[in-house]
Amino acid sequence: MIKKMKKPKKYNYPEKEITEVKIKQLLAEHIGVEVDDISKDDSLYEDLHMTASDLSEFVELLNTQGHDTSLIQLEVIDTVSDLIESISSEELE
Repeated sequence: MIKKMKKPKKYNYPEKEITEVKIKQLLAEHIGVEVDDISKDDSLYEDLHMTASDLSEFVELLNTQGHDTSLIQLEVIDTVSDLIESISSEELE
């Protein structure tokens, strides 16, 4: 008798949570750290030691990954949370 395989369970994560995970994964790869080493409260400049140019490059990377970055104001982004919020708000509108 052939057993019927169960379908994988689908999780209904809020879109904002999925965006946060993706952004943190890409950021970790971009700056060469583990995802677990990045907190939402981390300052991109002080804690993660990014320059304005690094942040600009990262936003370009997000754009190539399909995230809408057209209205992000880099001069007001200081923390990982600020970055996530600015991208999440653009994508959820």
